[in-house]
Amino acid sequence: MEPRESFDRSLKHLLTVAAADMIGFGLGQTVQVHKPVSASLRARARDVDGCYLVAALGRRMVVHIEFHRRHQALEDLAIDVAEAQLRLFRRERLPVVSQVWDLYGRDDDPVLSERETLLGPMEPCSRLVYRRVNLRGWAGRTF
Repeated sequence: MEPRESFDRSLKHLLTVAAADMIGFGLGQTVQVHKPVSASLRARARDVDGCYLVAALGRRMVVHIEFHRRHQALEDLAIDVAEAQLRLFRRERLPVVSQVWDLYGRDDDPVLSERETLLGPMEPCSRLVYRRVNLRGWAGRTF
């Protein structure tokens, strides 16, 4: 088994048994998980790593989880996340918040940060935002 498959299985198992804790950690707040929603994006023949209907800050939303394990250009990652956000919004008709759990981040980067990518030429352009969870930045620190 390749190391990334091991990470995937471990993180997917953890997400299955402790979804509220993982999602809450990534958002920096307590959440209530109502139910998982389909992670399948059939039109693209792709599955996201996790997708849950949650309540946070007094409103319902979909939290989309990606475990980023490949060396992929940030713009390509942003396009994948944007596509998932749009498809999930179209299907669920709720705000979508994306978390990208980065397995290969730098240990001196913050554990939690917002990432923004502008897609397209100068103004106007599409703006994509997601929450990055840098697991390497955690480095065993206690929060």
